[in-house]
Amino acid sequence: MHAANPAEKAASEPSNAVIVHTLAGKKNLSFYLRCLRSLLDHCADPIRLVIHEDGTFDDEACEQARTILGENLEILLRAEGDERTLDALRPYPHARKLRQESIWGIEFFDPLFSDDSDPLSFYVDADILFLRPFRNLFRRDFLDGKCIFLRDIVWHAYSIRPHHLLGPNPCPRVAQGITTAVVCWDKRLIDWDYLEWFLSKSEFRAIPAWTMPTLQASLALTANGHAVVPEQIVNAYPKAILTPEAFAIHLLGSFRKEWQPEAERAAAQAAREKHPEPQSCRLEPCCPLGPLGLALNQCKRKLNNHLGILW
Repeated sequence: MHAANPAEKAASEPSNAVIVHTLAGKKNLSFYLRCLRSLLDHCADPIRLVIHEDGTFDDEACEQARTILGENLEILLRAEGDERTLDALRPYPHARKLRQESIWGIEFFDPLFSDDSDPLSFYVDADILFLRPFRNLFRRDFLDGKCIFLRDIVWHAYSIRPHHLLGPNPCPRVAQGITTAVVCWDKRLIDWDYLEWFLSKSEFRAIPAWTMPTLQASLALTANGHAVVPEQIVNAYPKAILTPEAFAIHLLGSFRKEWQPEAERAAAQAAREKHPEPQSCRLEPCCPLGPLGLALNQCKRKLNNHLGILW
């Protein structure tokens, strides 16, 4: 198995192509490649994909990915990412530990350190199916001076508890519901000292899998945070609605089986549209989330989990 040769790729791609990172493994690879192919087909701005593989890729997986996504695809092997990112994180031991132990650490840190000369970083999950042409989300001038996420209007999937936002030594503010299915950073805005402090507080990690979304929801409020409006990229919860404005759907793992046929029908319908103009991605600023709002949302989630009431 071998990684792509960046020098060979550079010769055959647009000079202004934005590098868009994603994370994938061999499990469910056909589904991920279907989604990533839809991204390449519908993004009106020039991009090139880089897959950070999770350590499960073999020669067959690499060949399958390049067959579907094209020879301009770059695949960064897990071992290469480990060496580069862990070395870069030596000044931040808590961040380094999380990167060693968590797949979510790979998702956040590895794109940031893939090119030290580039102040901007673009990431998208491999489970977003793009339905129709769009523009601006993966453009350098669109991201400059801000960070961008995906808006979640259902859950605040955060690892902190409401009382962490109270008292004499609270966790600094967090933004209202965002998800890290889309993560675009002007890296110059990241407060690394704060990031390390946050990760040093085990009490802020009551739900460990949601540590990184929580951290980024906190960083966002001092980094000109924005989110894609939920009408344009829809989180596929059971009662979600695909509006004509939707150019993509985030096929969450918990509800993917139920939603995937509907998503494919929507993609087929969009393909029949005559010469559709690319939709311009719209953003809304991140707003602070208070302890009461977090408490109510967490109560709602517990009721949903116990009673099966799906919002």
